[in-house]
Amino acid sequence: MTQKNFSPLRFFVVVFLLVLGLVIFSNKEEAKRVVKIILESNWPTVLLWLFSIVGVVSERFFSTLNVNNESGVIYQSFGKYADAIFSIATFGFAGSTSLALLKGLYLQLFFDGTYFTGFADFDLASIFLISSFLLFHSANGALRLIINAVFQAEAKDITPAKT
Repeated sequence: MTQKNFSPLRFFVVVFLLVLGLVIFSNKEEAKRVVKIILESNWPTVLLWLFSIVGVVSERFFSTLNVNNESGVIYQSFGKYADAIFSIATFGFAGSTSLALLKGLYLQLFFDGTYFTGFADFDLASIFLISSFLLFHSANGALRLIINAVFQAEAKDITPAKT
């Protein structure tokens, strides 16, 4: 390990995550209540839908890169408008549905709620795995659209110069 490879930002992120983990571990009951309050508040769902709408709209308006799938069936048949609507719906529904499933799992596991009757542990683990993947996919996809629109709005395709 050399100083050239050392990243202070990454170091502080790792230290912050370790300290956060210790604080959560030492205050488990309070942390569980905070997560419950957040999940029951509808704010996560609202934020997911806002990210989806802002991400797709800003990417469609501001990005000069060709990230639209112009060869897709929806785009060819109905154009940019329908493609944008279906993109928003895909990110929004996938995120909010997976969040609702994860909320039910969390409340059933930690607060003795009954949301999934007749499901075995394997089924609940499958719901958790697939829902967490869909939540990550939708939030990450919408966030990437926003980042691309903000940081690459003026970017242009570069063609190498002929020598």
